[in-house]
Amino acid sequence: MLRESDAGAGSGVGTPPSAPSVTFVVRGSAAEKAGLEVGDVVLQVNDDTVLTRDAAREALSEVDLARPLQLTVRRAGAHVGLSLPAPETRSQP
Repeated sequence: MLRESDAGAGSGVGTPPSAPSVTFVVRGSAAEKAGLEVGDVVLQVNDDTVLTRDAAREALSEVDLARPLQLTVRRAGAHVGLSLPAPETRSQP
């Protein structure tokens, strides 16, 4: 789930106050397995820079599910790249 981060709430220097931040990650999900963490601020979805929660949602809605998803997030002031496999390549429980 994404929400707009609060200004000055640890979102990182240079992060716009409306930047989308992760509010929870489902246990056992592809996002958790890829390393997404609560508090991560989403900066990029594949090649699209996202500055707001709405921009992140729009970029995620346009993702080709046949291809891996690449995210860039800000965590503790550092940029972290994450890769989630395409749904059909994810292992089934």
